[in-house]
Amino acid sequence: MTDDRAGRILVVDDDPFNRDVLQQELEALGHEVLTADNGAAGLAMIDGDDVDIVLLDIMMPGLSGFDVLERLRRDDGKRELPIIVISALHDVDSIVRGIKLGADDYLPKPFEPVILEARIEQALAITRWRRRERAYLAEVERERARADELLDSMLPPSAVRELKDTGRVAPHRCEDVAVMFLDVREFSGKAIRLPPDELVSSLGVLVEAADAAAAARGLERIKVIGDAVMVTGGLLAPHPDAVDACIECAFAIFATAPESWKLRAGVAYGSVTAGIVGTTHFAFDIWGPVVNAAARLVALKDEDVVFLDEAAAQRVARPLPPPQSVDLKGIGVSNVYGFRRDG
Repeated sequence: MTDDRAGRILVVDDDPFNRDVLQQELEALGHEVLTADNGAAGLAMIDGDDVDIVLLDIMMPGLSGFDVLERLRRDDGKRELPIIVISALHDVDSIVRGIKLGADDYLPKPFEPVILEARIEQALAITRWRRRERAYLAEVERERARADELLDSMLPPSAVRELKDTGRVAPHRCEDVAVMFLDVREFSGKAIRLPPDELVSSLGVLVEAADAAAAARGLERIKVIGDAVMVTGGLLAPHPDAVDACIECAFAIFATAPESWKLRAGVAYGSVTAGIVGTTHFAFDIWGPVVNAAARLVALKDEDVVFLDEAAAQRVARPLPPPQSVDLKGIGVSNVYGFRRDG
């Protein structure tokens, strides 16, 4: 359809005189006209061309207008195509049958130009409305798919399913979880001096590196807090070596980070509570002493070091370095084990 008035119209009629009359009248109104002299040819043209309206004669030899109408209304791709049946005004039974089979309107013979124009304009209005509806529904589907992608990126698959099914996600207690925080030391001071685009770009490098390193080791990047990244192992699915995987994940991020960055990581191990907060802006998060311990460990001053608490250290396969006795805020004096990337 080229504009608000013009349409691409197919005339299916076995009578050459009727086809010529309709073609001349429709072209005079500015429409593009295709013609077919039988039902089979009409169906073939509909399959091969983008048609806006079909003017369909009822009484044709071979494949009648009724047959064509029934086939089109059974075709999901053609079901909404506006069809105007052509019949003699006195043949009320044929008109009624055509409407029952799904015709949108009828055109009486002999043709009256005023009636023809009115019928065509009404059918074109239907076509435009249906196309706008399809475009709107397609946009809704795209937005729904995008929303699903966002949910999938923010929430665990099980939480997404539960949220869609019930409208909420019940909190869960999760055992045997490794929680790692990784951040850039002294980044806050740099952030004040960095232009906004450079600041966001720098954080993007950190998050992308964390996503890749975590995914490669069966871990989950849960969220970003300022310049810190939270990664977990064994939260969304069991992990046989969650703590070692966290250490390797941190080392991989250390190796790919810009030289000017001073990175550090802290890993704690134990049970956490996981759930979703918010009703319009959902946020998946975890809580518990293990989370606090990982946050305290990442605040220790050494660079390029992964610090483990006692519970995490007990679950590593590699040799343990000598413990350090550290007073962790809110936790107390604890044994801490620091693993360096260089050994």
